[in-house]
Amino acid sequence: MARCGISHEYPVRIVPVDDEGIAGADRVIGSAETLAQAIALAERLGYAVRTAEEGGCSRFVPAREGQSYFSLTVYAE
Repeated sequence: MARCGISHEYPVRIVPVDDEGIAGADRVIGSAETLAQAIALAERLGYAVRTAEEGGCSRFVPAREGQSYFSLTVYAE
């Protein structure tokens, strides 16, 4: 997905950051099969999704057990 600077298709976990910009894997608010679906879900839930250039979207998280995924970091509007 060009908006986030990636084009691979992996499951995505949506992680909000707090006021200090800290994201925690224990704070996952949703997941989706594709990045496009995750962005749409996050926006429906009232979160802002920044572009990769703005330090927003994803980092690839290799799986320790099971399937690898992208983490979509979102911000409260």
